[in-house]
Formats: sequence, C-alpha cells, structure tokens
Amino acid sequence: MVKEIEKAGITTVQMANLIPVAKTVGANRMVPTISIPYPLGDPQTPKEEQWKLRYHRVGVALGLKTYHVVESELKEEFDQEVYEEQVGMMEMVLNIEEIEEEMQSMRDQFCKY
Repeated sequence: MVKEIEKAGITTVQMANLIPVAKTVGANRMVPTISIPYPLGDPQTPKEEQWKLRYHRVGVALGLKTYHVVESELKEEFDQEVYEEQVGMMEMVLNIEEIEEEMQSMRDQFCKY
C-alpha cells in the first residue's frame, strides 16, 4: 500500500511491527510499532499511557500531518482495487469513525504544516 500512497504524491512513513517485511514490500521510511495485534499500545493500559506512546510513535510532535490508511480523505487517493485488496479486510473490523475522530484530534492539536 505504501507504493500506492507515494504514487499519489503523498510522502509516507510506514508504521510496522515487522520492519524486515515492510522493507521487502518497498517501504523506505518506517517507525517500529509495539506488537501485531496492538501496534500503538496495549488496550489494558490507561488511556493516558496509550496517548503518550501514540504521540511519540506517530511523530505528531514534529508537526507533521498524520493519517490512518482507512481515513476517507486518504482513501480517496488510492486505486480502489488495490485498496480493497490490501486494506479491505482490516477496514471491516475497525471502528473507522473512532479512528478518524482520534486522528483529527491529534492533527488539530499538534500539526504545524
């Protein structure tokens, strides 16, 4: 999916647990995540701890706009066939509205560019 995003002219940083796998699929800017089922934290920890970890990992402190691949604004940029093949199954089990709200909140609070 990283290659498709960059074809649309959007610079990406892929967050991945398995960095060697990310490299083999063409990612060239990566941030390691915590685990496969919960890449940005552990749902058993307090929300404040999760927020701190996410803030650090996503790099919003740098002032960069950050998007989740399932957000509608970003989704519109992809070839829909490629998107369905690579993200469709994940999209079915995620709470897209919650993700969009949290990401927008982070952009509103911290993004400079």
